[in-house]
Order: sequence, then structure tokens, then C-alpha cells
Amino acid sequence: MGVAGAAATAALYLAAVGCFEILGEIYGGVDLANVPSEGYSTAHVIDIIGNGAAHMGNFAAAAYVGATATAMLAAAPSWRRLAWLGIGIATFHLISAVIELASNSHWSDVVSIAGFLAFLAWIFSASVMLVVAMRREAALLTQEAV
Repeated sequence: MGVAGAAATAALYLAAVGCFEILGEIYGGVDLANVPSEGYSTAHVIDIIGNGAAHMGNFAAAAYVGATATAMLAAAPSWRRLAWLGIGIATFHLISAVIELASNSHWSDVVSIAGFLAFLAWIFSASVMLVVAMRREAALLTQEAV
């Protein structure tokens, strides 16, 4: 689940970034007064695809963090605090994803960005803890071998 969840989350977020990047590349220096109507429809389609990918990425990220955090609960006690934090972040991210889909106001974007930043912070924290745990175990194995 971990690799599949990470891959789905990354694929959706990268699709969204790609859509927004292509919008900037195509329409970056365009004078809005002189854009033909065909250009508006193309830009609108790319924008909708990018927003849809970002919205679905939020659900995939919540599922990924929730599944990983649940697995951490069964691990060593040192992982449990981060696991409970991850369950809280997954819940918040899931709620923020629903709010973003249900609302057209800009405050929902702020809530969604907060959820995304919490997701990134949790992933970073889990990665650092994993590296520290792996180094401790390697050091213990080296000491036992001596």
C-alpha cells in the first residue's frame, strides 16, 4: 500500500503541476484583451484537468498518510506519536479535500494548502525518523559484530 499510495499521490500532484505549468508556458505573456475565444476554452480545459488532479491528489495523500500511520501504530513505541499525528493529518487532509471540492471560495484553497503543507511536513518527519532508525540499527549491528 505504501508504494502504491505514494505513486498515486505523486502522479496526481505531478499531473496538476504539469497542467498549471503548461498554462503558464502557453499563456504567460498573452494580453487578455486579445485572446480569441478558442484560447479561453483550451485554457479552461487545462485548468479544470489540473484542478481535478490536485483535488484527487488530496484524497490519495490522505489515504496514503492514513494507511502509513495505521501501520506505524503496530510498530515500535517510538513511532506511535508520529502515527497518531499522521492519523490527525490524514483526517484533516480528507476534510480539507472535501471542503475544497464543495466550495468555490478562496478560503477553501487556504484550507487545502494548509492540508498539503501538513502532508509534506509529516512525510518529511517520517522520512527523517526512518533514516535515524536505520542508522541506529546499523550502528547496533556494527557494535555487536565487534
